[in-house]
Amino acid sequence: MRKISARVLFFAFCIIGLGIVTAGCQRDEAESVPLAWKKLVRTEGQHYPIPAAWLETPEGRIAHELKLPASVPAPVPFDFSAAGESKFWVDKDDIANAYFRHLCKTEAGFWRFRDVGPVEGLYFARPMSPDQLTEEYLQDPFGPEAPAMERLFQTIAEDMEEQGGYFVWPPFRNYRFVEQPRRDVGWQKATDMPYIRMFGYTQAVFVKPGQVVAAMNELTPMEFVGIAEPTARYAITWRGITRPKDRRYRVAGVELIAYERGSREIIALRRTFAIAPRSRGGKYAVFWFIARPCSQADEVNLRPLAFVDFIKKALPEPTAKDEEEHGMNNRVMDGNKL
Repeated sequence: MRKISARVLFFAFCIIGLGIVTAGCQRDEAESVPLAWKKLVRTEGQHYPIPAAWLETPEGRIAHELKLPASVPAPVPFDFSAAGESKFWVDKDDIANAYFRHLCKTEAGFWRFRDVGPVEGLYFARPMSPDQLTEEYLQDPFGPEAPAMERLFQTIAEDMEEQGGYFVWPPFRNYRFVEQPRRDVGWQKATDMPYIRMFGYTQAVFVKPGQVVAAMNELTPMEFVGIAEPTARYAITWRGITRPKDRRYRVAGVELIAYERGSREIIALRRTFAIAPRSRGGKYAVFWFIARPCSQADEVNLRPLAFVDFIKKALPEPTAKDEEEHGMNNRVMDGNKL
């Protein structure tokens, strides 16, 4: 009987050891997936199943049921095997970056399916309080539904001026009003109506007490009222999207959608993905707040997703000429005057 050399035994033990380590890593990754991501459901508007938790709110359900036009590119499968996923010597960060580039190249973009406008006001369907965006939440690879969108809400203070001013802030953002679902936050407690409308803010260049030279100052303040139903014809919403193994590789996608509320016809879409660096907050922690999007050039003024730019492209705001021709007025006081 031929003797097995020590070198052969050494390599055999190495191979067995690597197999055990690889299996252990795969088991750890499976155990890191939270229960919410193990209960996936299909919706009319999504190519892949999504966590049922994303459908817990009425507006979340509407967002995920909006059906994209056929002209939007379908997902193109990524070859994880060719990228070296099963090879222990291939850096997982290299695979993550290759996957991210693939998604950006084959799926990301902006589509406008129908021209509308000018739009006097709009309904923002899914506002979010910055208080929900804890450090732990933004370091959880499976925490946010759409990290590239949700981090935006960290930049908007939870008060009427900031929430409304993201849409009504002439001469930079010239919508006459914005409507939202009422939320359980301090500044909205004055009404028990299910929706709110913000309106009225204007500013002009003049010298106010205490100033030496003229500057851009508030002329009329932001106001809000409770309303029974939204009156805006068009709405803006957002939704997370899933792709195979995306969160395992620190990648998350989002779709910004402008749609007609009555027919739920999609007017425009922006789809993008973001890849997050690892965080020191835990074994699988990531840092979604600084996740890199597909098109870095689109991230203007440090505002994630260039959100206002998307809204203006999808639902053009009124101009001074529109106001003269159509009698648009920024002082929309209540639902009876729309």
